[in-house]
Amino acid sequence: MIKLKLTQEPYITGYDGAFFPEYDENGKASIEGWFGAMYTARAVDKNGNEFRVFWRIVNENEPEFACDWDNPTMILDKQYRNVTNKLGL
Repeated sequence: MIKLKLTQEPYITGYDGAFFPEYDENGKASIEGWFGAMYTARAVDKNGNEFRVFWRIVNENEPEFACDWDNPTMILDKQYRNVTNKLGL
């Protein structure tokens, strides 16, 4: 598994009721996805390729434990291809 390094602090994106589609390995948006706000951050691999990392919020009351930070919900490359199964933090 290729490791990524975050290049910014995760921040909240979206809002209650917002829908985030799940993307497949070809960059096609699915009708499946997640509702509500999520955390996101930019990341890079060792070659400088850029990615967006997304985490679902599981605990709104404690920001430090708001998400499962070690297991992102979705990682997208610049073409919106879902590479979650190939990359990690």
